[in-house]
Amino acid sequence: MNAAPLLDTHIWLWWLLGDSSLKGKEKSSLDEFDSQTRPFLCDVSIWEAALAAAAQAHGLRLATRGDRIRKSRLVALWKPSI
Repeated sequence: MNAAPLLDTHIWLWWLLGDSSLKGKEKSSLDEFDSQTRPFLCDVSIWEAALAAAAQAHGLRLATRGDRIRKSRLVALWKPSI
């Protein structure tokens, strides 16, 4: 890849968390970017991840495709220690 792609929320989370939903070829392609040409991420993706983590922290369950957010390690990363 020459130009850095704009990642959608699911692809970003799957790549970040090493989820098996992101296949080897796609993961390898993303891993090949150097620090100067990292993929772009939409602000909304960060907001979506924060919203899902905050809802989980308050005991709410968001229905997501396959409940990937609920089952992922992202919740553990964002969960506040009380």
